[in-house]
This record gives sequence, structure tokens and C-alpha cells, in this order.
Amino acid sequence: METGWTPYPWHSLEKIPRAAVRATRVLKEALNDPGLLLRFGEAARSLLGDDAVRFVARPIRLASPTVPVFRDGPVCLLANPERTVHALVEVEPELAHRISMTLLSRPPLWVDRTQPTPSLLHAAIGAFVIAAIRKASSDHGLYLDAVGPSARQRFIERIPAVSPVVDMTVAFGDGSFGASIWWQAAQPPTRGLRPFDPRSLGAVPLSMVVVAAVSTATRGELSSLEVGDAWMPAEGWSVRSQDGVLSGDVSLSSPTGTAGLTGSLRPDGGIVLRETAMQPQDGRDRSSTPDPGSSKAGGVPTSEALADVPVVVRVEVGTVTLSAREWAAVQPGDVVTTGHRIAERVTLRVGGVEVARGELVDVEGELGVRIHEVLGSSDGGV
Repeated sequence: METGWTPYPWHSLEKIPRAAVRATRVLKEALNDPGLLLRFGEAARSLLGDDAVRFVARPIRLASPTVPVFRDGPVCLLANPERTVHALVEVEPELAHRISMTLLSRPPLWVDRTQPTPSLLHAAIGAFVIAAIRKASSDHGLYLDAVGPSARQRFIERIPAVSPVVDMTVAFGDGSFGASIWWQAAQPPTRGLRPFDPRSLGAVPLSMVVVAAVSTATRGELSSLEVGDAWMPAEGWSVRSQDGVLSGDVSLSSPTGTAGLTGSLRPDGGIVLRETAMQPQDGRDRSSTPDPGSSKAGGVPTSEALADVPVVVRVEVGTVTLSAREWAAVQPGDVVTTGHRIAERVTLRVGGVEVARGELVDVEGELGVRIHEVLGSSDGGV
């Protein structure tokens, strides 16, 4: 066992403002396409005809957009029709020239920083950004709202004093350049959650409780319960007992959910599911016989019932590997190593399936995991 050790240097974790984490989540919800930001890089590489182009994002920060990141850098403003998303893209002048010349199949020009950025260069960057977004997703809804100095002014007029911004290093050709994206987003009031497809979870196990009675109670009645008392659901029972065997109707739902599936108990303890769904109002089966996964006849979709089922997400910071003999010799107070260095990535696992990889971060004193990679079914994920 290890004898010399030092405490984990939690103070060295990257610190991220909680407001920035919240703003990123709201942006993805407003775009209604969580994968758009990842596909943008692939689309940009395709348009430039260079698979070696890389975008490396730095930690999200909060700052005032009144102060440009790059002196006289080309800027463009994107928005969606609902005006719930505004994104200001600012790039280093040298990067703008490199992109423009590549698209025109011309060699890069020397950039004279003493001269103002040509208006055409602002427009060219705007056209490139919106083209890459359209290539990444045909259903994004974003459009080019303004380019040049007026773009920054419009953005400032529509947002609070500070805005989340992510700075990026763009490796392109034989050079590295800078780019920054400022944004403000709000969840549209008429847009709900994205449809949930249970098949997307693959082999992840989901546990649903079997409910045999539903009744009401006051807080006083619940607080007065003591060991030895009998709770009487009265008319709330949907099953009955005969000769020690339960039979009747039951519902399957998550422990905290109100929507679920319905079925009938068999004498052997099995449950025969019906093509009906439990209404969320009172837990009773009020629907007729809609198709599974649909909401016909007032029923609740099967997918909605499964969406409420909680899953356990494990954060794995390493793996301890010892021989059986070494494990048998482990005593309280011994120190074992995880085989993980501080800066290495951690794993998120659901139901034994690896779903994502990321790194530990400090979100205003609370540990979080910033996702770097989401695993698909081809990678062994869900």
C-alpha cells in the first residue's frame, strides 16, 4: 500500500461561475438542438476543406461585451425568429482573412492592424458562420441579424450588463488564432421539453414501482403515523386479496412520477400490461386503449411515463486495481491509488454503461463535471 500521500488539491480545479453553467444550459434548450455546437466544428472543417482545423474552447466567463476581445476584429450578430437567442461572434482579424482567402482559394494576405477592418470582411465572417450552422443543422432557426460595429451595439442594447462568453483558440493551417462567442438566451415560453425516446437509453435499466392503491391524506394524518398504526386507503385500493393472493389492477410509474402504465396482477405475481396509460391527475386509469407510445384518447404516452423514471449516474474518478491477495490484506487506514492523475478525465456511467467523459470543475464551491465527450451507441454508450 502507499505510505506517502498528500491530500487531493481541490483548489487547483478550474473554477466556473454557476451563472455561466446555467446560461449554457438555457442556450441549448433555446436552440432545441443540444448537438448543434458540436457539429458546428465538423461543418466548419468541411467548408474550409481542412480536417486539421481545431477549435479549443477555454473556460466560460462572464464579462461586459462593451470591451472588444480583439482590436477592430470582425463581428457578426446571430438571432432566432423568437428573439430568445442572441449570439455575438468576434474573431481575430488574421483569422477572418485566413478564412476568407481559403474560401476564395487565394493565399493569405498580410493584415495591416493600423487600418480599419474592411466592411466586407465583417460580412464574410457572418456568411461563413451562418453557412456552417446551416450545414450542421437544417432546423436551427438562426439568421444573420447584423455585421460590423452595429452588431455589437445591437447586442449590448438587448442584454444585461454582463454576458457569458467563451474564448476559443482556432488552429488553422500553420497558425493559431482567437475567436470569442458572447450570448444571451431565454427559454421560449411555448416550447416544451424535447420528445423523449426510451430507445435512446439502450440497455440502461429503468426501475418502476408497482402501485396498488392511491389515497389522499392531510399533513396532520401523516405526521401522526406511528409504529403499529394501520394505514387504510379505503376506496383507493385497485387490488383485492383472496385466499392470500392479490389480484386486480396496478400501475407502474417512477417513485416520484404521476404518469405511468397500467396492468393486471396474475396469481403467480406477474403483471399483464395493458395498452392504456395512467392519467397524471389522480393515478387512476381513465384512458381507453391508445397505442403504446401515443397519447390518443386522453392517455399518457409510454415515453412520458419512462421519462420520469430516475436513473443513477455514477461519477468515476479512477479505477483501483489490486490482486486478490492485496485486496484481502487491505486494512482501514491503508491508502490505495486510483491510477488517475488530477487533470485526467472522469467517467459518467448509468446502469453499468459509460455515457460521457469529462473533467472535474469547481462551480462556486460545488463539484461539477464538465462534459468533454458524449458516447454514442457505437462507442458503447447509450
